[in-house]
Amino acid sequence: VVDKVGGQGPQVIGNVPLGLAFQAGLTSSVGNTLTELFETALQTLPSSNGLPSDLTYTNHGLVFGAQLVAATQSAGFTDMVFKSNVTNFLQNCTFYDISQGFISATVFATSDDIWPLLANTNPARFTVYTDSAGVVNSFDCVTTYAYIDGDMNATAVPSLMQAVGLKLNPALQLAGGATLPGTQAALLLDQQVSAAYQRFNIAGAASSAANIIRQNAVIDSIHVANMLGTQSSNDPSATMLGIATARATIQTNTQQIASGQIASQALPLIRNAIEAVIYGLFPFVLLMALLMGGVAGFQMLKGYGLALIWIALWPPIYAIINYLDTLAIAKNAAANAYIVATGAQGVTLAT
Repeated sequence: VVDKVGGQGPQVIGNVPLGLAFQAGLTSSVGNTLTELFETALQTLPSSNGLPSDLTYTNHGLVFGAQLVAATQSAGFTDMVFKSNVTNFLQNCTFYDISQGFISATVFATSDDIWPLLANTNPARFTVYTDSAGVVNSFDCVTTYAYIDGDMNATAVPSLMQAVGLKLNPALQLAGGATLPGTQAALLLDQQVSAAYQRFNIAGAASSAANIIRQNAVIDSIHVANMLGTQSSNDPSATMLGIATARATIQTNTQQIASGQIASQALPLIRNAIEAVIYGLFPFVLLMALLMGGVAGFQMLKGYGLALIWIALWPPIYAIINYLDTLAIAKNAAANAYIVATGAQGVTLAT
C-alpha cells in the first residue's frame, strides 16, 4: 500500500486474497498512472496557467493551495509572552508613531512587510518588555524593538513555521526518522507557501515563507492590540463595533471554511471509504459467485471488477477539479490582494 500524502514508505500487507490483490493492484495502479499523467500535463501548461508541483492533488490532496493561504493568514504568534511584548510595543510605540508622523499611515496600511517599518520609532517613548526568564522591565521603544526583533527571528517565527507546517503536513508526525518532524515541516512549508502565494499572485518571488508568515502574525497582533486599546481607553462603541466585526468575520469564514472542508477533505474520505467497502465485499462476492456459478457468477465477478475500475477513476477527476479550483481561487485571491494605493499585490492591513 502506497500513501502519497502519508510521508511514509510503501507498507506490505500480508494474507490478501490473490484475486483481490490482482484486481485492486491493477486498477489502482492504472488510476494512479492516469492521475500522474493528468497532473504532469497540467504542470506544463504555458504562462500562468500551469499548476505548481507543490499544489498538486497527487501530493497534497484537493485545493491544497487554498488550505495553505487560509492556514497562514490565520496564524498568530503562539508564545503568549512574546505576543504580549509585541502587543505592548504596538500600543505604546507604533500607534503613537503613526499619529505623530514617524510612520506614514498610508504606508503602514499598504505595506506587505510591516515589521521593518516599526523600527522607525520614537526613542522618547517607553514600553514594557518581558524577557525569557519572566523578568519585566521598561525600555525605550528603540531598545524594545531590537529585543523583540531578535526574539522574532530566533524563536517566534521559526516555531510558528513548525506549528503551521505540522498542521498542513500532519503525516510527518507519524513518519519518524532522524530529522525532527517540526524541522522537516518548516522546510516543507517554506516551499509550499512560496508556491501558493506566487501562484495566487499575492506575493512576489522574493518573498520567503518566513516573511509571509511573519506578516500575517504581525497583522494578527495589530488587530489584538487595537481591540485591547479600545478596551483600555474605555471606548464601548469601538469595542462593540470590533466585536460585531469579529463575529461577522467569523460567521463568513465559518461558512466558507465549511464549504472548503467538504471539497478538500470530505470528498476524498468518501472515496476512500467506498474503496474500503468494495475491498471488504470481496469474500462475499466470491462466495456468491461460486454459489451462483456459470454465467451469473461470471457476471457478478465482472460487476465487482467494474466497481474497482470505477473507484480507481476518481483520482484523475479529482486532479482536474483541483486544477480548476486552484485557477478560480487564484483569480479571487489576486483581486482581493490588489493594493489600490500602489497598484501592487500583497497581504497588507488594507487587503
